[in-house]
Amino acid sequence: MAEAGDDGELRFSSPVQRNRPIWALLLAYHAFANVSIFLSRAPGLSDEARKERLSKNLPHAVQLQRTIESLELRYPAMMQLYGEVRSQFERNGAASEIQAVP
Repeated sequence: MAEAGDDGELRFSSPVQRNRPIWALLLAYHAFANVSIFLSRAPGLSDEARKERLSKNLPHAVQLQRTIESLELRYPAMMQLYGEVRSQFERNGAASEIQAVP
C-alpha cells in the first residue's frame, strides 16, 4: 500500500542500494544534501578531510537529486520540501562539486 503522497512505485536509492518509495528518496536527499552543505562550510576541517568526507557523501546527494528530478512530484508538500533543500544545495559551494560526480 502506498504511503500518503506516494505513487506506490519504488526507485533505486544509492545510499541503501535498493529500491525505495518517493518519500524515502526525499528524506535521504534531505539528509545527504544538508550534510554536504555542512561539510562544505564546516570550520576546522582541513581541505583533505573536507574532500574525503564530501567524496563519501556528495555522490549520494547528486544521485538522489538526479532521480528525484526525473520524477513528477505531484504533491505540494513534497515539491516544497525538495525545492527548499535543492535551492540551498545549489547555492552552496557543495553544489559546485557536482561536475566531479559521474
